[in-house]
Amino acid sequence: MRHWRARSRPLLFLLFGSLALLLGAGLRGGSAAPEDPRCTLARSFLTAMAVKDMATVRRVMTADPHHLFGPCTFAALPTFSDPMIRGTRAILHWSARMTDPGLPTHGILVLSNDEYTHGAWQVIQPYYYPEMASIYHMRLLPRLHTGADDKALPKVLDAATRFVKAWQADDTTTMRALWYDWPHTDRKEFIPFRLSVETLAVSSNAYKETTVAYTVKCHYPFYTVTYHGALVLLKEGTTWKLRGTDMEFRK
Repeated sequence: MRHWRARSRPLLFLLFGSLALLLGAGLRGGSAAPEDPRCTLARSFLTAMAVKDMATVRRVMTADPHHLFGPCTFAALPTFSDPMIRGTRAILHWSARMTDPGLPTHGILVLSNDEYTHGAWQVIQPYYYPEMASIYHMRLLPRLHTGADDKALPKVLDAATRFVKAWQADDTTTMRALWYDWPHTDRKEFIPFRLSVETLAVSSNAYKETTVAYTVKCHYPFYTVTYHGALVLLKEGTTWKLRGTDMEFRK
């Protein structure tokens, strides 16, 4: 009996030690705080954008015209320059004084004129960092430049100017008519990619709106890019929704 007890002691210690480790791990796992629902919403939007899941994008975005655009970020009418038009897409570089001093004073405005716009140029969105211009230039350069592109310039400038003026006047009806409703398109030129969400944190912007600041890594076929940015969230009744028309993100 003594020999059995002597031999069994290490086994008992091992058994109780393993049980304690399992219980400790279970308690630690059970005590982890659930993710903030605002971060969960932002995560859903970001991952849906990466894989072209437009049904989820539409579900989490606000459809209320008064919430769709938010406060105008331009303190004065921007100066537009260096237009690049190729068929159904146009880029305008802009420089402006901003109502949010934390935003860059240079960026681009992207417009579209395709089967969804019924012959009119519409604004997809402003981008608040200059690096986005090089991405769009790479997308558009392979397209053949034609005389029709040059003739389209006055219409492109007119649509951009009217959109910003309507934004400054909080004229959501005009803005909605000039906005390219990309959540309801199939985004043919978009190639899905793998995205990993690194960080999410609830914060606020200069307009006292709730935001979720994020860091994501976009894994493209031959390279990976890290982006930092913020998404604006709004409370509609008891439900959080996301504004997807003025996404702030920068490398």
